[in-house]
Amino acid sequence: MIQKKFHWFDGWWKEVAQTLDRRPSALLLHGPKGIGKTDFSLEIAAALLCQSPLSDDQTACGKCQSCNWMASRQHPDFRWVRPDADAEEEGWTATGSDGALTVTGGESLQATSSSLRGEAEAIQPSEKKSQEIRIEQIRGLAGFANVGAHRGGLRVVVVSPANRMNYAAANALLKTLEEPSPGLMFILVADSLRGIPATILSRCRRLDLDVSPQDLALL
Repeated sequence: MIQKKFHWFDGWWKEVAQTLDRRPSALLLHGPKGIGKTDFSLEIAAALLCQSPLSDDQTACGKCQSCNWMASRQHPDFRWVRPDADAEEEGWTATGSDGALTVTGGESLQATSSSLRGEAEAIQPSEKKSQEIRIEQIRGLAGFANVGAHRGGLRVVVVSPANRMNYAAANALLKTLEEPSPGLMFILVADSLRGIPATILSRCRRLDLDVSPQDLALL
């Protein structure tokens, strides 16, 4: 793995690898808050997009061009949709032309770090960022979902936390999941299933991720 934040990622990978072999159009990672689910989802995305997965476990090599793009969140075949407030907290304040909060692909791929800083500085400090995933972000994926992959392989979208999509955003995502595009995979990450419509849950291959009480106590 590129960055194994917690040792239990190895056990999780064994579970998810069997599911990835069947290549579901949507995967749902569900578990308690703070155990590394989003970091793990990015490792899955990196592995799916890697040009030279490791032979022993098929995780990302961390060295190819695809992995380098993923490390900077600038892979043209990857989108990470999350609340504006979460992105700002981690320093990703610019919004891509497709509605995703990471600056990836297309015109955004050409953006330099200095231009990103410029966009960040242009945002008023008093502007309150949304704690929800908005419908505009999901709708903004339409173009990405309906074009071929930059490298001729998969396209991957991480939605995290999926339980913080507002009602309109969830409905927009459902329409996409109902008619999945070939070569497009969604990875939804959720601390809670409450608030995620049953119609979305029914279209996801769900994996309940957990850690031992001993490990939880160390967090």
